Amino acid sequence: TYPNVEYIIIDGGSTDGTLDIIKKHEDYIDYWVSEKDGGIYDAMNKGIDLVNGEFVNFMNSGDLFYNNSVLHTVCNELDDGMIYGNHALYGKNMVKVIDVKNYKDKRNIPFCHQALFVKSFYLKKNKFNRKYNIASDYDQYLSLKYSGIKIKHIPETICLYLEGGLSQVDRKRLIYEYYQVMKKYNPFYALIIKIIRLVKYYILRK
Repeated sequence: TYPNVEYIIIDGGSTDGTLDIIKKHEDYIDYWVSEKDGGIYDAMNKGIDLVNGEFVNFMNSGDLFYNNSVLHTVCNELDDGMIYGNHALYGKNMVKVIDVKNYKDKRNIPFCHQALFVKSFYLKKNKFNRKYNIASDYDQYLSLKYSGIKIKHIPETICLYLEGGLSQVDRKRLIYEYYQVMKKYNPFYALIIKIIRLVKYYILRK
């Protein structure tokens, strides 16, 4: 229901019928490209370069906004910095709303990027580091957080987030990449968290 939206689609050269869907809705899309890229963070950086709007939200294939009025609601909350809301995890025959308001686990990001709106000015200065395959959004988050950017939670469910993303599938790689990111800001704490996570991974398989 919110009309002032710039739609940018970065596709990695899909051959599964995605282009047919894009072309069907081409009149509503400001820019799209389909070409081989270096992975999800490369694609997201391409999107950042193309953005003209004031705020950016990244929505992956398979994910969607929670309802048709989400953007209308969020636009009234936007100010200077990062604004994030809750998300709903969905899979086969299930939808589970995750309220992240009181999320205090400093080992992780308190949001999924589909539920996040960031001022484009900050993203253009702090793009995703492509040396990380999974944890680049965590690296970007800590970089922005420690720069003093204003971060605000709003009590709205923003998106439906498809269960089974890369960070859920490759848990071991995630542990090591999160350690590499965290040790830049707090080496001792990063090591302790890495050990705890590896113990849980090898013993409890969590």
